[in-house]
Amino acid sequence: MAIDPLKYVEAVSGEPYGEYKIVSPSLDDVERRLIDVMVDVFSGRHSLHDADLSFLGGSERDFVVLLRDFLKGVRPRPLYGREELNRMIEDLSESLSVVGIKEPFVAVSSIFHGFGLGDLEFPLYDDEVEEIEVNGSRSTFVYHRKLGYLEAKLSFDLSSVVRRLRRISSSPSTILDVKLPDGERANVVLPPLSEGGPSITIRRFNRRFYNLLSLVKQGTLTPELLAYLWLLLEGMGVLPHNLIVAGNTGGGKTTTLNALLDLVPFSERIITIEDTRELSLVHPNVVHLVAEDGSLDSLLRTALRMRPDRIVVGEVRGSEAETLLAAMNVGHSGYGTLHANNARDVIRKLTTPPMGVPPPMLGVLNLVLVQHRMRVPGRGVIRRVVSVAEVVPAEGGVSLSEVFRWDPKTDTLKRTTVPSSLLDRMAESLGLSKKDLLSELKNRERIVHFALSQKMDRPRFLSLVNTYYHHPEKVLKVVE
Repeated sequence: MAIDPLKYVEAVSGEPYGEYKIVSPSLDDVERRLIDVMVDVFSGRHSLHDADLSFLGGSERDFVVLLRDFLKGVRPRPLYGREELNRMIEDLSESLSVVGIKEPFVAVSSIFHGFGLGDLEFPLYDDEVEEIEVNGSRSTFVYHRKLGYLEAKLSFDLSSVVRRLRRISSSPSTILDVKLPDGERANVVLPPLSEGGPSITIRRFNRRFYNLLSLVKQGTLTPELLAYLWLLLEGMGVLPHNLIVAGNTGGGKTTTLNALLDLVPFSERIITIEDTRELSLVHPNVVHLVAEDGSLDSLLRTALRMRPDRIVVGEVRGSEAETLLAAMNVGHSGYGTLHANNARDVIRKLTTPPMGVPPPMLGVLNLVLVQHRMRVPGRGVIRRVVSVAEVVPAEGGVSLSEVFRWDPKTDTLKRTTVPSSLLDRMAESLGLSKKDLLSELKNRERIVHFALSQKMDRPRFLSLVNTYYHHPEKVLKVVE
């Protein structure tokens, strides 16, 4: 049976911040001493031959044989990913049970401290944790998806952690940018630049991907907005629209963009470009490009030669902005995220250095969705789409028409009274009446409500969406 390290974790809210701690089970003296011995052996501080195992009594020889066999299956490296750590924990736990050690925590703690980053491995396992922040030897905090900042009561050897991170960085600098085995990025600032000891910030790579229906259930999206975005992003096979998802730090921009990309038909080719791999798509014809050197623009230019239907830039922040808009201008559908507080801020950032997109080029951008993270007393951290604006070409640039706006008093996202120029243009391009197009919009909203009522997971909803593209009458019949 798989051992879940998170069963030893407790996260509690509080003011001004809560607490994240490891709840160790009651261990006897043998178990505690065994952890110390194994951590010393695994980390290379002592050899197994020199270890004092007299406290094991008659089990000493059996333990040495078992531990040697275990170590034969471990490939030496500075750090290990979750999959390897899980395998080592299970193998070690099974070996320990032979000598009467039944508590799994002994194996978990020994592996984490002997082969990993100590107790920092616990939040690295936790999908509710977005960021881990080590402030020298003074304090450690984690940012919890629901509870916000929590002070982390974690045990780890800071110098050992830095040493391991430096080994996979291979940089002599006092500022390290390290990619961990499972894709997380660690930023390390060392003394003398960081007073009071090394500063470490680890941005977690979220392995739990929210589908569109879960975002509706959480209140981030609404069925009406989802139907609107579905119609425009898919474009009825003729006129797919381009989108930027903007918002504050930790607002869930990438999560929402990833979910919206589920609306792209399986028949289309998608190329994603990121400096750290975060997007996870299930489409059959998708290529993920990662810019190890941070040069998104060169990778984007390469992607244009790969015959993409859709191009996705994980985070737009530099010269790649103009290349992305140029790609949109020649018929590629484009998407990306951008740090900005509102739609006007998006336009300002796109048209000023370091992006510097000429204002007339912005006419190919169709939609700006703005999403914020906020802390609500009594409810913790919530994420909401606060605005959706259509980008309308205008003399010398563009204008913005806000078609959806969040009401903080009622916590509802409402359609504004502003007419949708994109729907008008789409009806004209498709040769449909506005009434027919609005009927199509309503059909898609009904499908969303149906999927919610059926509690569909991501695969079932994706199957429903792609079936609708080819056999709409079949899906509508089921919905009715």
